[in-house]
Amino acid sequence: EGVAVDVNFTGCEFSSSKKAMTGSGEPIAAIEISNSVNNPVFNVNIEDCTSKRGFAYDEYICRVKNDAKSMKNLKITVDGAIVTVSTNALKAAVSEAGATVNVMAGEYTFPSAVAEGVTINCAKGTVFTGNSKLNIKGATVVGATFSNPSGNAVDQTINGTFKNCTFTGSNALRYCYVGETCVFENCVF
Repeated sequence: EGVAVDVNFTGCEFSSSKKAMTGSGEPIAAIEISNSVNNPVFNVNIEDCTSKRGFAYDEYICRVKNDAKSMKNLKITVDGAIVTVSTNALKAAVSEAGATVNVMAGEYTFPSAVAEGVTINCAKGTVFTGNSKLNIKGATVVGATFSNPSGNAVDQTINGTFKNCTFTGSNALRYCYVGETCVFENCVF
């Protein structure tokens, strides 16, 4: 429990002859992390690497196999930006003030606490489901979809900058409050 593992890839090339798929239809990951102990600490650092057809470098270079076993201490950094692969990894990444966080496509729960100066860049297909709390003091979210088909997509105080985001739901932003900073740039409601 609490075992720390550092894995570093520098100047490597990830490739395959065709786009291999798992039984559930997902692309095979170039790097798959599977934990066998409770609360492991994984630091995966990828610098100056490339990929050829077969691996979508920005979306599937890393995948967590057993997130349910608690991968909250997983940190993946690609060329200086933290890359998240699960809700737990996202929560940990946005707790570092000033961090740049790249979110892979998928469904997540938006973190209830975000440190100041964080930039969250969301790949196309990133959806935060349910009712999100957006009091993100000075942080910026780019390219996310906030969706709640049965109610408000966002609730309570909105405090931060949202660029190229989409807000959907039966009420989207109903009953929200404006915080110290409230910026929407090129958003869809």
